[in-house]
Amino acid sequence: MAVLLLLRDEVPLVRFALGDVATLGRASECEVQLVDTELSRRHAQIRRTEAGWELEDLGSRNGTRVDGAQARGPVPLTAGAVITLGNHTLVFDPPVDVLGDADGDHRLLLLRDEAAARGARALPPGTALAPAELARVHGVGLGLVAEADRGGLRALLVRLCDELGAERACLVSTVGARHRPLCVHGAPTVTTSTTLLARALAEGTALAVDDAQGHVSFAGATSVLTHDLRAVLVAPLAHDGVALGVVHLDHNRRGAFDDAALARLAALAPAISLCVARVVRPPAPAPVPAPAVPLVGDDVRLRAALEAVTRAAAAGTQVLILGESGTGKEMIARAYHTGGPRASGPWVAVNCAAFAESLLDSELFGHEQGSFTGATRRRRGCFEQADGGALFLDEVGELGAATQAKLLRVLADRRFYRLGGEQPIDVDVRVIAATHRDLRQRVAAGAFRDDLYWRLAVIPVEVPPLRERGPDRANLTAHFFERLGAELGRRPPTLSPEAQALWDRHPWPGNVRELKNAVERLLVLHDGGVVEADDLPPELRAHAGRPAPGTLADAVAELERERIAVAMTASGGNKAAAARALGISRPTLDKKLRELLPEGVS
Repeated sequence: MAVLLLLRDEVPLVRFALGDVATLGRASECEVQLVDTELSRRHAQIRRTEAGWELEDLGSRNGTRVDGAQARGPVPLTAGAVITLGNHTLVFDPPVDVLGDADGDHRLLLLRDEAAARGARALPPGTALAPAELARVHGVGLGLVAEADRGGLRALLVRLCDELGAERACLVSTVGARHRPLCVHGAPTVTTSTTLLARALAEGTALAVDDAQGHVSFAGATSVLTHDLRAVLVAPLAHDGVALGVVHLDHNRRGAFDDAALARLAALAPAISLCVARVVRPPAPAPVPAPAVPLVGDDVRLRAALEAVTRAAAAGTQVLILGESGTGKEMIARAYHTGGPRASGPWVAVNCAAFAESLLDSELFGHEQGSFTGATRRRRGCFEQADGGALFLDEVGELGAATQAKLLRVLADRRFYRLGGEQPIDVDVRVIAATHRDLRQRVAAGAFRDDLYWRLAVIPVEVPPLRERGPDRANLTAHFFERLGAELGRRPPTLSPEAQALWDRHPWPGNVRELKNAVERLLVLHDGGVVEADDLPPELRAHAGRPAPGTLADAVAELERERIAVAMTASGGNKAAAARALGISRPTLDKKLRELLPEGVS
């Protein structure tokens, strides 16, 4: 049942019980009758709707205010809303569902009490519990977590009252920008001060009030609220860097809580926060949509790859993006994300080759505090961060066997455990994988799980290397000159005929990434000037004196030269590995190196 509390000098005087509709005014037929010549006979109305509670002024002579603002049309009412009519001030107290109370009779009353907030004291600087007492309190904290696991938040409050000698206690959630009771213990109604709670949250510290203002009853009133608490303890609750709410304890005896009790509550706050965090899940931050994908090029294979991921995104089908490093696999993955129903969700990318396997587990799945040396706080992994959106796993072929098994389980169950965690975490994430390796070859070699490969590669999409994209190289060059020139504040330079010939002949083994870097170098070093052949990077000048391909034999030789150069670069100069990648013998590779690359690739 919702109620209105009539205040006098900020002290609750009369409680009015509200039905689904209640009229406020000075007429005798009003459910909330207030004798005041400043009020109209039927002044305002409060009603319950499907969306919640609302107030509407009924065309009164002097108007109605809600939280200081003039009510024009229906105004939503939230817990603690202050309604002003003439000379009267009322506080709206809606019905609440208090978690952890089976009987449902316990309530939390939130009132402004500036005096309590002003009179609150924090621990003096430098105050600390003795080591033995601190160890005991930490043991109590573990007991609180165990009590909450067995009996819920109500059991936690019972034990907390026993530990600190409190008569009443409550947990208040502040998630969602409003106070919401989670659990109440010790009395049918527990009253606390919103201003006191706000101060504890703002200062991030536990506070004590030795003599809170007493609230008294008035004889002859229709309904009377009596509030006689004297001593109060409050402490802010936060977990994993997120503010969750406040714990409140009180006692009828003045000065019931000394500095030792305040210090013990401050030490127990992390354990209480952990229990509350399991009940209250803060809303996820507003997702940041992935930026638009500026794919440049008209190559048939590139456009086929883009069309494939667009169709897969609409159907929600798993894709595996294949291609050499620097070809734009992440941009294809972003096109998949932005073209699907999760486009408004978060986008998280991780390079699997950038972490050791032990660190990669923590990066992907997160960890609990104390799960390993250096884990000083809980960390949310990439899977949790991408919940509701997409997780891009670049270079998935570099995963170790143990991480492959964990990834397979997450893809199958949409559930995982943080490192050191005991509670399963459910996520709704679309995983997009990419690699420059031949995963089927790695499956045959026993380096990659075949069941994981088939789960990832429902639709394999191959991104062609830049050397096979013909005119796209010129289009990309012009695009980067324009875009990077604007970003750097530089004018695009002009390539001399000799430099242009070397630029066009270069095989670009680093693909689009190498081309972009080369353009940026020219912009920085040759602002609007002329670039000669000698000004080009050494890898481009290596083609000086080599004729442009003309005949079919020239074209074949150029293709072989490019493939050999790429294989040698990928193998780090290891000729045996390059020969295996090319499918030729080592002597044949040596011969072709002498014939096709006379300047030498050692």
